[in-house]
Amino acid sequence: HGSAPDLMILCHAAARSIVKGYEKERLPVRDLRELVAIYEEAASWRRPSNHPRARVAAIALNTATLDDEQARTSVREAAERTGLPAADPIREGHAGADRLALAIRGAVPA
Repeated sequence: HGSAPDLMILCHAAARSIVKGYEKERLPVRDLRELVAIYEEAASWRRPSNHPRARVAAIALNTATLDDEQARTSVREAAERTGLPAADPIREGHAGADRLALAIRGAVPA
């Protein structure tokens, strides 16, 4: 069982600095650029070699524990660090969700 995605949205808790479940070990969350590369590499494990690699098309952030200013900064910095569209679709509502959907639509080959 599994999947072989063409495109992905990387979901990340913006305020999380330690990997959930590894608090005792204090395992740090990797930089978003590293996470994009890790997700794309892991997605390639199940794809046939003659298929294009799966790509992260956007970043969805959970900014629930941040205030409005921190949330806006987190979304902006995620986009700047990765070069990908970023949004918090819950906090931003349809504008954020639309930004993520448009990123997927724009990444689909014609």
